[in-house]
Amino acid sequence: PLDCACDRYWGWTRTCRFPHGPADMPLPFRCPQDALYDVMRWNTKGIKFREHSFLDHPKVPTEIRDNAVRVVVQLQARPAVARSKEERFTAVVPPGTPISELGEIVRAANPKARLVEISVEDVKRLCKWLGSREANVKF
Repeated sequence: PLDCACDRYWGWTRTCRFPHGPADMPLPFRCPQDALYDVMRWNTKGIKFREHSFLDHPKVPTEIRDNAVRVVVQLQARPAVARSKEERFTAVVPPGTPISELGEIVRAANPKARLVEISVEDVKRLCKWLGSREANVKF
């Protein structure tokens, strides 16, 4: 789930809330994806995405659910035990790792990976280098 610390609104807000919204609404609050991300731009760039709860749907194939890799960005994370289930599903990288290297790192953790899980906090710790100046500009 996503948390918003302030309403996204095209006009003025009052104490970070819609002008006609409830004054007692707690902050932060659960909010939709388009309140935090420019989903229209994702569409024009061809970025595929799904709602945060799609893995809970009973029709999600097990090959997707069972082949997820969680990316953790930490300076001194203890590596998973060799050949363990955790090693197969976790990729630990140091802060500053270029995003362009993640595909190879994920495939090394699990060559059958169909899904990558990474937190917003961990994405912020990565280097936003996509491999070339042209790739960065195109994105």
